[in-house]
Amino acid sequence: MGEGLLTAVHKDHFRIINYRQLLFNDCGDRVAQLLHVELVAPFSQCRNGDVRQELLIVNTHLLFPHDSSLCIVRLHQVYKIVQHVESYQKEYNLNPIPIILCGDWNGSKRGHVYKFLRCQRFVSSYDTAHQYTDADAHKASIFMFTS
Repeated sequence: MGEGLLTAVHKDHFRIINYRQLLFNDCGDRVAQLLHVELVAPFSQCRNGDVRQELLIVNTHLLFPHDSSLCIVRLHQVYKIVQHVESYQKEYNLNPIPIILCGDWNGSKRGHVYKFLRCQRFVSSYDTAHQYTDADAHKASIFMFTS
């Protein structure tokens, strides 16, 4: 049996424009989902009526790092997500567009996945909400990234 994910958005707040799944095709059958959504009223009423506010939501469940050899597999999974998002943006001419990465990352701020995403200009909303800095690496093991 393969991996599964649920990404739910409230239909009164978001309209789903497109959906893509990403299969990692590696050990653990891990997957990711990409949702291209648009904000709908009342959120869109705050903006110019001619401007659509769209964003990408990526949900994933990364492999758990049972041992250090799995760090490369996890980095490869995240790299595939970033490539998939960039390819999707290019295909639909979506630059710039907000991106939210969420899900079960099975990692910490000290891990390679976290550091890689930070290098890709993502920020941890968990860190921002708790006013954590890189010096607080021991405090948080849950994170969601936004670009």
